[in-house]
Amino acid sequence: MTRKDKDEKQENQEELSEWQKRNKEYLEKKAQEQAEAEEKIEEERRAHFPQEFEEEEEEVQDQEVELEAEADSDSQEEPEEELELEDDQEVQLEEELEELDPKEAKKLAKAQLKAEKKAAIPPLSRRHIFRASPVLFLSVCLVLGAIYCLTPLSKARQLEVVGNKEVAKEAIIKASLIDERDYTLTTWLNRPAYARNIKESNPWIKAVELDYRFPSRFTIKVTEYDIFAYETSSGNIYPILSNGQLIKQNVAEDKLPEKYISLSFSDPKMIKKFVEESGQLASSIKNDLAKVTLTPTAATKDLLTLEFYSGHKVLVPLSELGKKLPYYEKIKSQLTLGFVLDMEAGIFSRPDIVEEPKTENQEKSEEEKQAEEQGNQETNSDVNPENNSENNE
Repeated sequence: MTRKDKDEKQENQEELSEWQKRNKEYLEKKAQEQAEAEEKIEEERRAHFPQEFEEEEEEVQDQEVELEAEADSDSQEEPEEELELEDDQEVQLEEELEELDPKEAKKLAKAQLKAEKKAAIPPLSRRHIFRASPVLFLSVCLVLGAIYCLTPLSKARQLEVVGNKEVAKEAIIKASLIDERDYTLTTWLNRPAYARNIKESNPWIKAVELDYRFPSRFTIKVTEYDIFAYETSSGNIYPILSNGQLIKQNVAEDKLPEKYISLSFSDPKMIKKFVEESGQLASSIKNDLAKVTLTPTAATKDLLTLEFYSGHKVLVPLSELGKKLPYYEKIKSQLTLGFVLDMEAGIFSRPDIVEEPKTENQEKSEEEKQAEEQGNQETNSDVNPENNSENNE
C-alpha cells in the first residue's frame, strides 16, 4: 500500500459519523461472538474426536510452512529497484500537483473524472446491436420516405407509351386515370389498376403492362389485336379484330393491304363464330382466302361461299368450317378452275353454275303467268262442281 492510500484511509476513518462508529462497534462485537461460538464448537469436537483434529492441525501446519516458504522466495525475487521507482513516481506526482495552479488542477480533476466515467460505462455487446438493427433500419427508412414525400421528386413523373398503332398516346394516358397529383409511390403501387383501366377502355387493346424505372419514369407497354378481316356488306369497310370484335370505324380503301379477307355479312355472332373456326385453319389457307359470302339454302342456313386468290371456290357450312376446310389443302392441286368444291353434304366437286340476274320485266312476266295459272285453276273448279264432288266421293 502506498503512502497516499494510507493517508486517505486515515482521513476516511476520521470523517466517520457517530452512527457509523456505533455500527462498526456492533459489527465487531457480533464477529467476536461468532468467533467465540465457533471456538466452543471446535473444542467440543476435539474432545469427542481428538485424533481427527490432530491430523487436520498437522496438515494446516504443513500448508502454512509451504506458503511461508513461497512468500519468502517471492519477496527475495522481487527487485528492490521497482519499490524505489514507485516511491519516486509518487513523490514526483505530488510535487507536480503542488506546483500546478488551482485552475489547472481542477481541469485535471475533471479530465480524470470523465475518463473514469467512460471506463465505468460498459461497451454494447454485439447481441444487443443485432437485436436493435431491425428497429434502426425501419426508422431510417421511414425518415427517408418522409423526406422524399416532401420533395418535388415525389410527384414528378414521366409517362411513355410504346406499342400503340391504332390508339393514340393521349387517349391511352387519359384512359389510365393517372392523376397528376398522385405520388410516384402510389402510381407504382396501383400499376395493375391503371393497366386494367387502359385495357377496358378500348377494344383494340389486348394487353397492357406498366414498367417503372428509377427515379420517376413509367413506360406503358401496349399490345393491340391484329386485324383478321374486313366487313364490307354495309358499303363501308370495318375492321374485324383477331378476337372477333367488329370495330365500327371506317377504313379508307387506300389504307387496305394488298391481300385481305372480305366478309359480306355483318351479324356479330356469325363474325365471331367465323373467326373462332378460322383459328383451326393453316396460315396458308387464311392467307389465300379473299372473300366470304353467306349463301344459305333450305337445308343449310349458315352455308358460306369462300373465294380464294388462287381462283378456287368452296362451299362449306360455318359450323363445320374448322372441321372440313382443312381437306381443301390436300385436294386443291386436283381442282380445276370453273369447278366448285361442295362441302355442304360430303365433299365433291361440280361445275360452277352461275345464274344470271333477272331483269324487272322478266320478274313481272313470271308473276303474271303465275297469277293466270291460279285464275285458270279457280275457273275450272267452278265450271265442273259435279266432277269435283264425284272425285271427292
